[in-house]
Amino acid sequence: MSVRAGARAALPVFCGALALYLLTAGGSLTSTDAVVTFDLTSSIVERHSIALSGNVLGLDANRGVDGRFYSQYGIGQSLYNIPFYMAGRMAMRFAPHRIGKPDTLLKASVALGSAVAAAFTVWLIWSLARRLGASPRAALLAAWSVAVSSPLWPYSKFGFSTALTAAILAAAARLLVEAQATGDARFAAGAGAALAFGWLTRHEMAVALVPFAAALVLRAREARAPFPRRHLAALIGVAGAGGVLWAWYNIVRFGSPLSVGYSPRFDFSGYAAFLIAPAGSVLLFAPIVILWIAGLADARLARSTRVLLAGPLVAFYGVYGALADWPGGRSYGPRYLVPALVLLAPGVAALWDSHRERRRAIVLVCAIAAILQLPGVLVDYAKVSTEWARSHSREEIVDRNWRFGSSPFVLDAKAAIDAVPANAAYLLGWREPPPVSATSTAGDRDFAQQFSFSLDFWWLYLVYLHAIRPAIAITLALVLLAAALAASHSVWAAG
Repeated sequence: MSVRAGARAALPVFCGALALYLLTAGGSLTSTDAVVTFDLTSSIVERHSIALSGNVLGLDANRGVDGRFYSQYGIGQSLYNIPFYMAGRMAMRFAPHRIGKPDTLLKASVALGSAVAAAFTVWLIWSLARRLGASPRAALLAAWSVAVSSPLWPYSKFGFSTALTAAILAAAARLLVEAQATGDARFAAGAGAALAFGWLTRHEMAVALVPFAAALVLRAREARAPFPRRHLAALIGVAGAGGVLWAWYNIVRFGSPLSVGYSPRFDFSGYAAFLIAPAGSVLLFAPIVILWIAGLADARLARSTRVLLAGPLVAFYGVYGALADWPGGRSYGPRYLVPALVLLAPGVAALWDSHRERRRAIVLVCAIAAILQLPGVLVDYAKVSTEWARSHSREEIVDRNWRFGSSPFVLDAKAAIDAVPANAAYLLGWREPPPVSATSTAGDRDFAQQFSFSLDFWWLYLVYLHAIRPAIAITLALVLLAAALAASHSVWAAG
């Protein structure tokens, strides 16, 4: 299937995923990464500057050569945020009255950018699986295993760059497959352009160049074709341009091509943590990976395809596992690995097509994995984490990543067990919800925390802010759910 044909056929997949992610979107930015990238977006739009509004993180390391403060994160996410920021600014003009803090609507609009990026990722996985030879229904299963059975679902709600980098990596892989199939180096250049933007978003994305280049070489050997010089030059050359821009950006801010505003620490504990730590284990937060890997191992896929799909995960594991900050701050599970994990999803499509007798078991595993994502979707971990930290000692906070009782999954699951029936009662008028302040000042850092009783859905927040009636909220939720189901059914029926 060509890129254009795949794009048209996969449109319902994108629309269905977007409807789901809009249904479950939270609409707030609470992580450090999100607050800083939002501040940089605001600075670019409002002040036409790449400097922050001030010392947002309180770190002297963020002070640039000109005395101003700069983001320690890549500029890519902030650039991606711009159209969503502009949409939020327009919404503020038409809003009948202010809701929340002065920048609440702006932040809610920017937060929706993650939902869009996640939906694009699902769309690209469907197209990638189809181009690799999967049947339409098998490709749909792969796409929806990413959409609802993987941590991409919780991260469609967060302000982290996880959803965006997942879309970037999936786009690069899809374009490389097209380059291999057609021999057209322009697709390899397109993959390089995706990775160039990824480099500007998170500079560690550059390591994906190694497995992607290796996949091109292996594919040529398998096909007994000449060494792919043009494809490699296009991929590495265009991606390298992103590295040049990144280095120049660092020189402008901090006076050195390799200075980004912080110095990483290494202790290599992440290699074990990503496997067994209650706060970051892939097996706990993304058990669907077992099914994906089984498909890649069992199916008759070319070695180059396996390197293309699994190679980035190996590379990311090597880089992020060495970091002392492998949890990535207030993250939900193995955040740094999620973009590479979803590239494994075409494996389940291969498994579906080659093992007809196991299809019920495959669907059951995907369903169980989806249920395990619900705690992270229903409850805002940032709020739960703050509540937990307020009632525990410094020693317990330091050791929290290695204790099952303080695992994000456990904390969110416990909170969800209480919050689901309580919020149902509030929404149906059976109980009165806790009172909240409808507005607050820009400096009120605890404004969002007053909604810790609420499920993490934007339409529920609007109910508790008395911006819409419960009946309207329920109607909006049902419409989005119906749209997601209808779009998926149309693709399934067509297959």
